[in-house]
Amino acid sequence: MSHHPDILDDSTAAHFPLAKPLRFVARASLFMAPLLLLAGCGSSDNAAIRVLNVSEDYTGVNIYVGSTSVTASVADVPTGNLSSYSGIATGSQTLYFTEGANTQTDALSSETETFVKSEHRTYVTYGNSGEFAEYEINENEAAASGSNANVEVLDTANDAGALDVYFTSSSTLSGATPNFTDLSVGKATAFTSVTSGTYDMSVTGTGNSSDLRLQVPGVTLKSGEVVTIVVTESAGGYLVNAYVLPQQGALTTELNPNARVRAVNALSNGALISATARSVPLVTNAPANSIGAYQLVPTGTVSVAVTAAGSAVSSPDQALAAGQDYTLLVYQGPNGIEGNWLIDINRLPVSGDASVRLVHAMSGLTDPISLAVDSVPVLTDVSAGEASGYDTTIAASTTAALSVTDATTSQQFYSASPVTLASQGVYTLFMFGSASSPTGTLNQDR
Repeated sequence: MSHHPDILDDSTAAHFPLAKPLRFVARASLFMAPLLLLAGCGSSDNAAIRVLNVSEDYTGVNIYVGSTSVTASVADVPTGNLSSYSGIATGSQTLYFTEGANTQTDALSSETETFVKSEHRTYVTYGNSGEFAEYEINENEAAASGSNANVEVLDTANDAGALDVYFTSSSTLSGATPNFTDLSVGKATAFTSVTSGTYDMSVTGTGNSSDLRLQVPGVTLKSGEVVTIVVTESAGGYLVNAYVLPQQGALTTELNPNARVRAVNALSNGALISATARSVPLVTNAPANSIGAYQLVPTGTVSVAVTAAGSAVSSPDQALAAGQDYTLLVYQGPNGIEGNWLIDINRLPVSGDASVRLVHAMSGLTDPISLAVDSVPVLTDVSAGEASGYDTTIAASTTAALSVTDATTSQQFYSASPVTLASQGVYTLFMFGSASSPTGTLNQDR
């Protein structure tokens, strides 16, 4: 089986753009190039190709050959979708991978391939903004022998780090040996024979079975089947999702059943807090200015139970999305003690940069606050109880100088130097306390 990864870096592109809506734009009829047939797989003299888009950032991917879109059956293939096959003439052809209404003249990447009669290929598109990549799966493997399935794992989870994958008879991983270990982004494992049956599929951080990134019960591997498992990034960056793609078969989507949630006590009066979400304890008697560890909480709309010094705290419900990270901030708001939900994006910045955001958790201060790094304002006008966006382009440094000021009066609340901001580190600077007694805590989230 041949695979051809191709990555196009664009250092001028924002690494974490604002979320873009999925686009389902109907294309006008295109000139029918003689080398391409768009109805199903076309003539048996042709090859057949299709696209699986798993990118969080590139939400509408096409392939062009000449002036014709291969993916016309699913115009602008959305994230998490698989197009149907389209026929393509044999011989040498150049494929242009584009986004949205763009054509081959402004392609994200291109591949010149040689196609043979009756073969099938799937192109998996993935990658963060500015780092588009595609990976070719040649779907012409011989069937697995006996009562086995042949399985490979393709890692497209840019932000997750090295991963292991298990197929087990139960959800317990203690003492289990991974079927695939130390996955690397942009590469597929060798095919491994797995006895047919129904398994719990688990993805963990490499070498740590308790670092659970995804667990899916009831994954069935059939005798003779040839299967590619595509492990891909989540919106939060740390957890992962998966797609099960049998050779020349239909796609099964396995979105993460969990989100990660942590609770932060920003109360300046010293009250201890406890918080529970869907029966999952987030913190118990957490002291002031403390940042809880992330906990796995099932997705869906959740009502959280929060107490401060034993008294109930009003907190809104929150819809938890698959693989997303969240902070429940308990702070002194204008109407008393309250909880507010913050969305955390723990995706890794590019090598050489750090990602930093600012959280305004100061009691009694209604003015917005701002952060400067090395005297350069980077995050400004953050409202009370809220978080800034992420600045993902701050140069990594061991001598950074951070300062936080009142955006209205310019009063300085925090100053720290030298500060280490690691390459690809993700940080949140929490501003606790009050205007008269401020405290800043720089937390490395990744």
